[in-house]
Amino acid sequence: MSTSSDQIIDTHIDDLIGIAPEESTLDWIEQSIEKTVELEKSGRPTKVLGIELSWNKNNTEVILTQRALIESIHQRHGRSGTKSSLPLNERFYAPRTNEEQAPQKEYQSLIRGLLFIV
Repeated sequence: MSTSSDQIIDTHIDDLIGIAPEESTLDWIEQSIEKTVELEKSGRPTKVLGIELSWNKNNTEVILTQRALIESIHQRHGRSGTKSSLPLNERFYAPRTNEEQAPQKEYQSLIRGLLFIV
C-alpha cells in the first residue's frame, strides 16, 4: 500500500535519484535540498550503475534491464550475434574424462557474470 509519505532517495557519488508516488513530493524534497546544496537537474535517468531504465507510457512503472551487460558477457564468451539457448555450448560442461578439460577460468568468468545479472 502506498501513501503520500512513501519516498526513496538514493545517492551514488554525486548523483541523487528520488522516487515518490506524487510529483509534488519530489518537488518538496528537491526544494528542501536546494536550501543547502546547488542541484543540477538532468531529467529522468536512463541508466543507473549500468542498469537501463525505461518507463511505460503512463510514467507509472519503470522497467529495469541489463541488455548491455548481457551482450558484453555474450561477446566475451564468443557468442555475439548468435541466439542464446540453454544448455550452454558443450565446451562449458564439466570434463567427463581427464583428457577433456573444461576451460575453467572462462567457465568461472561466465558464471560470475551470470550471477551478477541475477
